[in-house]
Parts: sequence; C-alpha cells; structure tokens
Amino acid sequence: MLFYFGKIADLIFGPVGIVLILMLAALIFYRRPRLGRVLLACGILVLWGLSAALTSDPLIRGLEYKVPGVTIENAPTEPVIIVLGGFLNVPTKSRPHPAFTHAADRLVHGFRLYKAGKAPLILVSSGTVPMLGVGTQTESEAARTMLEEWGVPESAILVETHSASTHENAVFSAQILAARGIRDALLVTSASHMPRAYACFRKAGLNVVAAPCDYLTGWAPPDAPFLILPTADNLKDSAAALHEWFGL
Repeated sequence: MLFYFGKIADLIFGPVGIVLILMLAALIFYRRPRLGRVLLACGILVLWGLSAALTSDPLIRGLEYKVPGVTIENAPTEPVIIVLGGFLNVPTKSRPHPAFTHAADRLVHGFRLYKAGKAPLILVSSGTVPMLGVGTQTESEAARTMLEEWGVPESAILVETHSASTHENAVFSAQILAARGIRDALLVTSASHMPRAYACFRKAGLNVVAAPCDYLTGWAPPDAPFLILPTADNLKDSAAALHEWFGL
C-alpha cells in the first residue's frame, strides 16, 4: 500500500501534477481575478522553468556527480556486477520481444564490465510492478535471455524477480548474494539514480562500488537560446530529477 501511495504522490506532486493543480486553482478562484492571474502565472512559470535546460540540467547534474563512480577501465574486480532494472519494456502476448527504453545503457554497461573481466557474475535485479503493467516475463528474466544472446553463459547470470522499488532491489539482491557468501559488488544504474541506489544497497549490507552510466549531462551544450526554450525532454528530465531528490 505504501508503494502505491508513493507512486500516486509522485504523479500528483511531480511537475505536471503541480502545474495542473495551479491551473485548476486558477479556475476555482476565477471570481477573484487577481489571485486567479497569480496562480495562472505561477503555473506557466513552473511549466516553462522545468521544461528549460537551464533548470533541468543543474537538477540532473547535481545527482549524477553526487556519488563518485568508476569507469570500465578503472573499476576494481569484484565477485558480481549488479544491474538495476528500468531499461526494458518487457515482452507481452502482442509484443513477444523485449525493447530497450532510454536507460538501455544499464544492461549494456553491465555487459561491458563483464566482458572486461571485472566480475564473473551478473545479477539483474527487477521484478514486476502490477500498476505499471504485467508482461509474460519479468524484466530480469527478459534481460537474462538478452545476455545469453550476447554470449554470457547461463551459469554467469543471476536474476532477482520480486522487487518493485529501489529499496527492494537492494534487500532482495542482498539475500541472493548472501546465500553465496558475497558482500562486495559493482553497482550499475543510471547516474542520476545512483545516489539513491547506492544508499539503499549500502544500507542492505552490501559493499558496492558505484559504476554509473546513462549520463544525461556533460555532453555538448546547445546554443544559448535553446537553454531557455521549453521542450518535453527537459520536462521529463526535471521530473526524473525531482523524483530522485525527493526519494533521497
């Protein structure tokens, strides 16, 4: 129940929810023109501000560099690479093959670490969130099939199939690894998600080394006018950043 409440609260108090609340409030107070105009102006400013790279980039950048991470070249050798889900649309009856999402770097980066000899095992952690749709496989099971297609032997792949949150990723992964006497790992997830994931895994008793990927900032910047022009991609980045900051 707490999980569902958190998801609903995230929608209500995310950027789109806040803007809609301000717009509805402006309509409710239409008999008080001055207050209505202020609420409407606030809604427009919030929407524009969070849709501009000038706002979304600092919000994301503050997360992406919060936890120092290792690269493939300087990563230490550990017993296992833990890859967190969120990178696949899982198979369904009408779509029998999984498809990568924008966070595809998570699985690719984990695979590259494995190929570089940084660990003999890959653990993919991701279960099913019923409210977001149920497929014919969990994400981790679908990822196992993809890794096998890429040449990773079945014996080198572990899957955690019950988690529905970052906290559960950590707790359930720790249980699987404890059965093998493993407490050290490389942790792979999106750079903006790493601070929250790192904290959860450390709290679950695992000594993880951050190996972030899927960076959204640090690339070639756009020309100055495009820093203030609103786009849907920037709004999405702002929403993701606020979700992580509130999660922390």
